[in-house]
Amino acid sequence: MDYGSLLTYTVGLPSTPGKTNANLALKGVCIRLGGSNEAAVCFDADLLRYYAGWTGGFLDLSKTHLTSYKGSEYATIQGEVKFSTKLGPGWAKEDDFADPRALPAGPLPRERGQFKGLYRHGQPARRSSNCPTARRPTGSLFSGAPFTSTGPPSH
Repeated sequence: MDYGSLLTYTVGLPSTPGKTNANLALKGVCIRLGGSNEAAVCFDADLLRYYAGWTGGFLDLSKTHLTSYKGSEYATIQGEVKFSTKLGPGWAKEDDFADPRALPAGPLPRERGQFKGLYRHGQPARRSSNCPTARRPTGSLFSGAPFTSTGPPSH
């Protein structure tokens, strides 16, 4: 089934034998990139970070409820992962990337930042966040991106 140029879902990295993946994008916004959808990126709307970027596929939805009556898994990245970020906030407050949440679940506190949604302007999708007291990264991760990377990369 074709889900279009973007999909919001819980997303995980491809599994590694003998390891569990605790680093998930619980509110992952996955966006296809390029004229032929040759790459994709996942933005974590809870932690305001780019979760991962990859080429050669989109998402494996085969074990999710999107393709079966009782899916019990998260979507996994399909393709070659080019970058990923470690679990934690994507915005720093005075260069401090420590997680300010009392429990490691749900969105960052409003004063740290807030995901305001996604909009389309022509072909590329763009995201909007409000981070009044946070350091804003500069540059561009992919063509048309209003902001870039979010915290120290995990590899």
